[in-house]
Amino acid sequence: MTSVRNGLKHVLETALVASGSAALARRRRWGGVVILAYHDIVPAGSKAVGDRSLHLAQHEFAGQLDRLQQTHDVVTLKEALNSLPGRSRSGRPRAAITFDDGYAGALTV
Repeated sequence: MTSVRNGLKHVLETALVASGSAALARRRRWGGVVILAYHDIVPAGSKAVGDRSLHLAQHEFAGQLDRLQQTHDVVTLKEALNSLPGRSRSGRPRAAITFDDGYAGALTV
C-alpha cells in the first residue's frame, strides 16, 4: 500500500512541475519574500528512507542554493517575516531557508 501511495505521489509531483504551475507561482510571487521549507538533506552516498518527498540529495540541495543565491538575497526567517513584502536594499527579492522535523541530514549537511 505504501509503494502505491508513493508512486501516486511521485506521478502527481511530476505532473505539477511539468504543468508549469510551479513556474507560474514563482513569477506571481517574484516581488514577495520566499520562504523555503526543507525536511532532510541526504548526504552523498546515503539513501533516503521513507517518504521520498521529505528527502533531498545533498547535490540537489547545493544546486538549489547556488541558483537561489543568483536571484535572491538569503536572509534569516525573522528578517524575512519582518520585511514583508519585500525586496532588500539591493532590489532583489528575499528568501529564507527553514528546516522542519529533526532529520540528521538537516543538522549535519
